Amino acid sequence: MQWIKCFLLAMLLSAMPAADALNQATLKIDTYMTKGWQLDGMSIGLDNINHTTQKLALSMTSLKLPKPFDDIKFVNISCAVFVWRSDEIVCQQGHANLQSRRWQSPATDFVFSLNRKNSSLTLTHLKMLGGALLVQANMHNNSWQVDIDAKNVNVKQLKSYLPSVPIDIKDGKASFKLTASGVASDVKQLTLNTVLIQVQVKSKDGQFSAENLALNNQLTATNNQGVWHWQNHADIHKGGLYADPVHFEVGTKPIVIDAKGLWNANNKQVTVQSFALKNMKVANGEVFVQANMHDKHWQLDVDAKNVNGRQLKSYFPKLPLQFKSGKANVKLMASGVALDVQQVKLSSDLVEVTVQNKNGEFATEKLTLNSQLAGQNDHGLWQWQTHSSINKGALYVDPVYLEVATKPVVVDAKGQWNAKNKRVTIENINYQHPDTAVLTGTAVISYAKKIQLEKADLNLTSLGLQNLFLVYVKPYFDPATVEGVSLEGNVNAHFAVAQQTLRSATVNFDKLTVKDTGHRLRVKEGSGLVNWSSRPFPVQLSHLGWQSMSLFNLPIGPAQVELSAWANNFRLTQSARLPFLGGTITANQLSWYAKPQEEPDIAFTGKIDNVSLEKLSKVMNWTPLSGKISGHIPGVSYRDKTLRLGGELSVNVFDGSITLTNLASVGLFSDYPVVYSDFVLDNLDLDQITRKFSFGNITGRLSGSVKQLTLENWHPTHFFAWLGTPDNDDSRHRISQKAVQNIASIGGGGATDILSRSFLSLFDTFGYDKIGVGCYLNKGVCQMMGVETTPQGYYLIRGGGLPRIDVMGYNPQVDWEVLVERLGRISTTEEVIVK
Repeated sequence: MQWIKCFLLAMLLSAMPAADALNQATLKIDTYMTKGWQLDGMSIGLDNINHTTQKLALSMTSLKLPKPFDDIKFVNISCAVFVWRSDEIVCQQGHANLQSRRWQSPATDFVFSLNRKNSSLTLTHLKMLGGALLVQANMHNNSWQVDIDAKNVNVKQLKSYLPSVPIDIKDGKASFKLTASGVASDVKQLTLNTVLIQVQVKSKDGQFSAENLALNNQLTATNNQGVWHWQNHADIHKGGLYADPVHFEVGTKPIVIDAKGLWNANNKQVTVQSFALKNMKVANGEVFVQANMHDKHWQLDVDAKNVNGRQLKSYFPKLPLQFKSGKANVKLMASGVALDVQQVKLSSDLVEVTVQNKNGEFATEKLTLNSQLAGQNDHGLWQWQTHSSINKGALYVDPVYLEVATKPVVVDAKGQWNAKNKRVTIENINYQHPDTAVLTGTAVISYAKKIQLEKADLNLTSLGLQNLFLVYVKPYFDPATVEGVSLEGNVNAHFAVAQQTLRSATVNFDKLTVKDTGHRLRVKEGSGLVNWSSRPFPVQLSHLGWQSMSLFNLPIGPAQVELSAWANNFRLTQSARLPFLGGTITANQLSWYAKPQEEPDIAFTGKIDNVSLEKLSKVMNWTPLSGKISGHIPGVSYRDKTLRLGGELSVNVFDGSITLTNLASVGLFSDYPVVYSDFVLDNLDLDQITRKFSFGNITGRLSGSVKQLTLENWHPTHFFAWLGTPDNDDSRHRISQKAVQNIASIGGGGATDILSRSFLSLFDTFGYDKIGVGCYLNKGVCQMMGVETTPQGYYLIRGGGLPRIDVMGYNPQVDWEVLVERLGRISTTEEVIVK
């Protein structure tokens, strides 16, 4: 405190040797300089020297202080009440003016006392920044102490004294008490207590601000050979703080901040050895922060409790999630050396959190989750492990919806994280969904430009196949496709992924049961091994088997199928014999080869042996039919959007045969398929046919053909058709009244009324020579024909024997839709004459 000494030295009269012999004396000194101090125009007047109490007056033109106080200059210094005793000089009433570019206090009153061992100085009525200051200084021998008490300082005016600080100060008041002590020119100890009231500040970049801030702060510091040991305690009672992107208000409890550390003034370095923050309200939750440092080693602890998820959006407006409800508890521990983070531990508890992202691809509903993450840094390579448990609620990750009611879904994983090459290696993952499935495996994920799955090897074990299907498989299908499907059995699978592409898959299943309320597929005791690879050639064989199967209610008996599957292709590796309705269907060849941007190539060859037509008609809910279906299928292919049947397919039925030839289809798997085919019916027994239907009984034989049949979107648009009595038919020809009526209706005739009005109605059956009907369909119109033409029309039935009956049609052209309607309701019109 050299400045106190110099200030009092200017008033010391011990250098006046003749003072005892005088009653009045005056001392004038023009300039006194020492160690940066300069005193100008000093004048000391002394009266009543010979009395016990003297009257002493002191005046000084100016006092300049050394750096860093050289901006302050005391002028017009005077002491009105001045006492000088034998060992002490006291100024009981002093006054001085101040000149400063920064500190705008025009004047101050002072009191000082000076003796050989103890000195003191008090400055009062000192004005600064709209407030008042009280300064007290004391010295004992070479030790000193200064106390400064400032009240109601206008914080806004501080900006003019801190032009380089990038903060805009808008309003507020401050009071502080500073105590500093030391020896000679060294400051040894410092205490600063500060009170801020309704302070409003904002950084120029907008990343920090405070509003209506009320704060109490205590700072103490001790100088240890040039290194300051400091500690600070702050209580924030009121107001709001914003530090991008976090904004929070002070709650009912004050925010408490404690810190301590070191300050090296020589190298201008501040070290925080410990830091603690508590009672900070973030999203209606309470946050505690603590940090400690020893040498270069440090540790940070953060504990956040009961954080309201819905309010997080106001604190983190850039979050891509929309919180609706729920709370979170988070604990973080991080430690390291200097700038390197060496260890991290993070635990979080989400309680009934409901949230979703903007595009709706991710959402939770009342999700309760517990998660722990630990990581250790080994020279830039992080070793990490995590454990998470979904205890309750629902999670949606498009398109999978996961709901947890009783048993938690648990995920355990560990691996490595390389921050330099932005790659995460999962050395082991274990995902357990109770009563559903267990997924284990390894993976490598990179995120340099975008998140990409570089490699993965995953193993899946089913614990409940139906749950596995409903939760993880069904969402990827059209709901109508898998509606009503249920599964039972055991499944084990392995999947290999590279560069976000599935490279291979192995699926092993047994005791498989498939049920479908839509009767599309049913399987009992299914088993098999499916091996698939993305390579352009088959790698491993696959096999499928079952005890029973049905496709659209068509039953297939026990069978085994051997095949190869690769890329988008598959083929049978050996013939497959499928028991079917008392006979067999044998697939000698079946293959499917996919083509980029085109429809696949499909090929099939096989045969049908002795399939019961009676059982088939029963399964299909047809009128019961009798006979067997047999035939050789030399080749069915599908190429260039066209399906073709090589050779012919023959069905032995009704003691005759039906042969299918020239089958072809264009765009079979499109929205508008077109099918072409020819049919030949040979020598069918009409008695067997008509007894199976309510058409009416006919005896005799039936042959015919359908040529150039064209179906567009499964509707006939073109054909040449003829059905009639074969020329070489020598069987008995009889026809019932009902059959006559129905045949007449095909041509639009009215045999019903004629039979009811004639004696022919007395007979149940009639003889005939030939029956025949033909149609050439083109452009929606059917050109009708019969067994014989006449000038009046054409015969549908030409009579023969007794009683004889002829049925004739007169309308040669019939609209196809009308004809289909007639066939549907088998009604009568008046355009057919029965003779």
